[in-house]
Formats: sequence, C-alpha cells, structure tokens
Amino acid sequence: VIHTELSLISEEFQCGGTLDCIARIRGKKTLFDWKSGSGTYPDHLIQLEAYRHFCDECDPESPIEDGFAILRIDKDYVGFDWKYRFSVPEAWEAFQLLRKLHDLKGRVK
Repeated sequence: VIHTELSLISEEFQCGGTLDCIARIRGKKTLFDWKSGSGTYPDHLIQLEAYRHFCDECDPESPIEDGFAILRIDKDYVGFDWKYRFSVPEAWEAFQLLRKLHDLKGRVK
C-alpha cells in the first residue's frame, strides 16, 4: 500500500475526489476502490478513470502503471466481486463530457 484515502485535486479540471487506495502489485502502481451495494456501474469506471488522470496530473513523475480495480462487497448478502481494467478510454471521454456539461449547466439562466 502506497496511499489510502488520498485526496486529489485536478487544476486542469477544477475538481477532485478521494480515492480509496494506491498500491504496488507485482511492482506496478495500481488504483483500488471499494464499493458496497448491488453492483458495479459505469459511473464507477468513469470515477476511477478520472482518478487515474488526477493521479498522473498530481504526480507526473510516478504515473499509474497498471490500471485500476474495484472490489465490490455486497451489503445485503455474503458476497463480493472484483473488476479490473487497465484502461477505459470511453470512461475518460465520458468524464470530460460530464465536466463540460457541469460548466454549461452553471451558465444556463
């Protein structure tokens, strides 16, 4: 484990968040997020792809090398699942569009 509960702020996108964990797995820097609930959703992938870019922006000398993983623990049943993605370019594109939409909504009067 390198960091837990790490708050990140993107100057470029003027937003931020707190990621659950950065760890080295087989020598490579990887993001981890824990979720509870009934499933993993596209919003989770969008969030983690944004966090990956925020990490790289905040620490360009030590980029995320091996993607991200989501550990979902079901809060109603005894169970879990694990999702790993090296990269989800569509999730990054979605984040950028959502950020732009957020700015546009603020200008609608």
